[in-house]
Amino acid sequence: MLTLGFHLRFRLSNYGVLVKDIAGARILGRAVVEHARPFGLLSFGAADNHLHVVLACQREEAGIFARRLANSLRRRLRLPVPFERCYFEPMLRQGHRYDAFHYALRQQAKHGAWFDPCCESTNLLDLLDMRQIGAYSRTNVRGLLRRVDRDSLLSHFGLEALQPAFHVEHLVEACCSAAGVVDQHGRSPEIMLARRAVAQLGRQELSTARLAELLRCSPSSVRRLRSQPLPGWMGPAVLLQMQLRQELASRRPGEQDGDEVLTGLTVAGR
Repeated sequence: MLTLGFHLRFRLSNYGVLVKDIAGARILGRAVVEHARPFGLLSFGAADNHLHVVLACQREEAGIFARRLANSLRRRLRLPVPFERCYFEPMLRQGHRYDAFHYALRQQAKHGAWFDPCCESTNLLDLLDMRQIGAYSRTNVRGLLRRVDRDSLLSHFGLEALQPAFHVEHLVEACCSAAGVVDQHGRSPEIMLARRAVAQLGRQELSTARLAELLRCSPSSVRRLRSQPLPGWMGPAVLLQMQLRQELASRRPGEQDGDEVLTGLTVAGR
């Protein structure tokens, strides 16, 4: 029987922790969107010890994806045990597909995922134009879930609206998150994209010397990063991310750990 897709659940064989920090959230997020591209990804979301993925594909294809993703996550996250057998729930009605779509995105709120306040272990950022690695899922959702709009997506953050704005204290983390990388140390194309964004978007508030300190490079390297092209989507994505982090941080007065997760400039400047 043809279905409208499948809702998958991944869990380790010992029910242990799958993701425990923001680095793990970003690694998991990148792994899912890299492997799910051919399989009609609609949404995904992780709690600390399990992951939900919603795909618009058939059972055989979902099984291929599940095997590939489980192997990839075990390697990338250095998991000590294998995954248990993946759970596959067929979606037979359009209403079920809408329910599964939002259910996967609600995992942080449902389970209190303090480790990932910006929902980087989901594709919410991709759906809201704040990250590009899973941007193809926007096309899937627009075609198959026409009632999903920006307001319903922002509601997962408890927000009614979000406007781009510059907040220098969130610059580094916003750039790394928008590029889909753990941090800005390294030479991969994605990391260099994050570094270029820091150098170019930060120039309005920070001196070349301060940017060099943040990027751990020379002032001449900062100037070189400024001269290299930046994709048109990157600036708006970073500005939206900075405002999101500002909104979320304002809800956490006195919560030092949460503030450190959200405030990239503080962390990077240590």
